[in-house]
Amino acid sequence: MYTPIIYLLICILISCFSFIFGLGSYGQVLVLIMGLVVFPLQKFVHKDTLQNLGFRKCKFKNILKGFLLPIIILGLITLINILIGLVKIQSLGEIRNPFNGGAPISTLIDFSLFLFINFAILFILEFITEELLFRGYLLNKLTLIYGEMKGIFISSIVFGLWHLPISIWLIGFDSGRTFIYIFNMFLLGIVLALLFQESKSLIPVVIFHALWNTLEYNFFGFANQTGLLMGTNRIIFDPEEGLIGTFTLLLFIGFLYKKTLIKKVITQPI
Repeated sequence: MYTPIIYLLICILISCFSFIFGLGSYGQVLVLIMGLVVFPLQKFVHKDTLQNLGFRKCKFKNILKGFLLPIIILGLITLINILIGLVKIQSLGEIRNPFNGGAPISTLIDFSLFLFINFAILFILEFITEELLFRGYLLNKLTLIYGEMKGIFISSIVFGLWHLPISIWLIGFDSGRTFIYIFNMFLLGIVLALLFQESKSLIPVVIFHALWNTLEYNFFGFANQTGLLMGTNRIIFDPEEGLIGTFTLLLFIGFLYKKTLIKKVITQPI
């Protein structure tokens, strides 16, 4: 158990230092390297197969769930926000395309292409870093020691705390906003963990995570930046920093957990 804890602490320290010293993209490279460290840890320290990190095929329905869940969750949050009048839709020109020299996006085709490129990049990054670390490595090890539900709970707490440096150095410390953000990241960690435990594959969770970040960042904005949906009170309307996000994530956790319990009862031998 000591190896995962030490490794995780090192990863968190690297993440903190990258923000403290303003390393920017270089800090991200360091985090990428730490993601790759999981492979020798699994093979030579734990004497386990790479397949047990989640490198296995999964059913098409699991892949489909990885695509649909973030769209449904964020879609519901968006619908609630629009109906209540908490956000307004800005023009596409407010979104800047970093892949085109920061030029404003003018058409839906350009916006769709931008989202696809964004998703493809995040798919690779999330695969090597957060999903490999938290679901593939940490969740598996905690599940072996404490059981499935405790493993999900503990790994999701750590996943929430992992985002504390982002909250402090990119958003700015605000007790209410910071608490909601970390708590929602904990809830998002539970959703991802339940999805992983169902398929035992990293593919659905990486798809979910990459698509979630792509849509979240560009529709609601990242940190203090604005997205396509403009609102005045982020503590309420935002999927990650807002109470509507908290409510919706809790709703879907209940739904996914109930399905997991029903599946276990059905498959349990009599």
